[in-house]
Amino acid sequence: DSLKQMARYNSHINVLMHGFGYFSKGLSKGEKQHFLELLVDYRENTVPLSHPIAILQSWIARFNEEYLKSQLYFRPYPKALVEITDSGKGRGQ
Repeated sequence: DSLKQMARYNSHINVLMHGFGYFSKGLSKGEKQHFLELLVDYRENTVPLSHPIAILQSWIARFNEEYLKSQLYFRPYPKALVEITDSGKGRGQ
C-alpha cells in the first residue's frame, strides 16, 4: 500500500533533513547554508530532488557514514537501470 502513492515533497525534505543531521556538526557554516538553501529551492520546485540527494551522497562518502550507506533512499536503483537525461545540451552530439 505504501508504494501506491508518490512521496510528497514534504516527505522527501523530512528524510533529507534527517540525513543532514548526521553531518551537521562536521560541516562548515557555508556547507550548511548551501544545503538548506537547496532544500528551499527543491520545495519551490526550482531544482530536482537529485541535487540535495547528491550532496548528501557526497557527505555519506566523505564521513563514511555506514548507516546511511545502507539506505536504499540514496541509491534506489542499480546503476544499470539509471538513464542519464539532461536539457539536451551537449550529450550525444
